[in-house]
Amino acid sequence: MLPAMTAEAAYLFAHAALRDAAYQLHLPSDRARLHHEALHLLERWLPAEQRENQALELAEHARRAQEGVTVVGNELPYKRLEYLRVAARRATRQFENRLAAALYREIAMQPLASPEDRARAWAEAGTLHWFVGLPEQALADHGAAVEASRPWPALHAFALIERGTTYRDLDRNSEAAKDLERALELARACGDKHLQLRALGNLCTVQQGNQTRISVAQLYAPVIRLAEETGDRRALGISMGQIAIGCLESGDHQAAEQSLRQSIAVLHEAGDPLNEAAMHCVLGDVLRRRNGPDPRAEAMAAIAAYREARRLNLRAGNVPQQATVELGLSLAYGSLGMVSECLNHGRAALLLLSELGNLGQLRTAQAEVSNELRRLGVGDPDSRLA
Repeated sequence: MLPAMTAEAAYLFAHAALRDAAYQLHLPSDRARLHHEALHLLERWLPAEQRENQALELAEHARRAQEGVTVVGNELPYKRLEYLRVAARRATRQFENRLAAALYREIAMQPLASPEDRARAWAEAGTLHWFVGLPEQALADHGAAVEASRPWPALHAFALIERGTTYRDLDRNSEAAKDLERALELARACGDKHLQLRALGNLCTVQQGNQTRISVAQLYAPVIRLAEETGDRRALGISMGQIAIGCLESGDHQAAEQSLRQSIAVLHEAGDPLNEAAMHCVLGDVLRRRNGPDPRAEAMAAIAAYREARRLNLRAGNVPQQATVELGLSLAYGSLGMVSECLNHGRAALLLLSELGNLGQLRTAQAEVSNELRRLGVGDPDSRLA
């Protein structure tokens, strides 16, 4: 038996039903005409900044104005495509990643989209699908971008960079290196230094491995030169952060912290919250792992760094990065002997990693959290984490 509806819910349901019924009473051609008129009025009276905010509604009016008519107004398909572009860019800026991904996919499938627009839209959709934790969809979109962009070397390089970084983040390094090396060749042939910078910087992250501090600094030296030459502060900040990771992996925690704090400052100045969050997370790792004179103070500082990473990442909506932050919080709380917090953040990290489908990272994370819980005297930690 269905639960009884409240008076308010019954009114709202009836209101929506009446609206839809009234809408359906119109002939399709009349509905199309009304949508066309609504589009015209909104375009006429809305200020430019409000038109951007209402771009999705305007695109829908343009779509519905084409339904049920024999001859479509010549401008309507183009207007729909343009408003979809505006809506997708706005959703991306607002970090509404699922909506932006859906809009870019729709742009890519529009018959009137140019081949260049189609390839770029597939690439953007792929990156956004990675952010929301859909790696297979991301790779499918990036694959479509790579195929669609082949006639245009610069655009093809861009698409290869996007797919290569996704392969890298899935630990498929041989495929990542192949895409990024080809992208670098194309970018150099085109003379596009910004594309060269992106291709080379991402390729270095694949090649970095467990190198020493000195070898990592040497690896990134050409990237830093290109970043300084092009004035790309964002790339400079990312390179500083990657050098810090090399310091961390070689055990030089002091140099890692110094480089990370410089990286965070540069990325903050460049307005890049996504990479700033990533570097705060690495800073948390540095503070958690080093053996300072006051381990408790180090753990508390690490938790503060992870929390700042989470705050920044909640806005950006990057699910893989969120999993890394939750894992760091779990281990940091564990080092303080706080079992419930260790368990809660550990469960959150494992859930996110299982959704991403990265079994290697999932197994490693589960082993780390289980070992920490076992150290704290928790019996059968694997079942507690399930």
